Amino acid sequence: KLEKKIALMPSLKNEVQAFQRFYISSGEECAIDAQGRILIPQHLRDYADLKDDIVLVGMGFKIEIWSYASWQPLFGQLEKDFEKVMNIISDIDEAKGSRK
Repeated sequence: KLEKKIALMPSLKNEVQAFQRFYISSGEECAIDAQGRILIPQHLRDYADLKDDIVLVGMGFKIEIWSYASWQPLFGQLEKDFEKVMNIISDIDEAKGSRK
């Protein structure tokens, strides 16, 4: 869905080009070895600082892979801000429902 939205945006806009170059071009196929493991390319392991322990985060139709050291402080902040985020999401949902 996101890629379709980006494709409809003005392609000459610098921000659209930057987003496409960084986000969309970063996707790549990963091989699965004989034991069914996903082989993450070294440059992506370096980018995500995946060294020892990792965390797999379910995100609907995708997963995110985080280093444990990076995930812990982020999750702590998410937990701390959860009530505020829930209120914002609730407001978005209510506003969307009133437009129907």
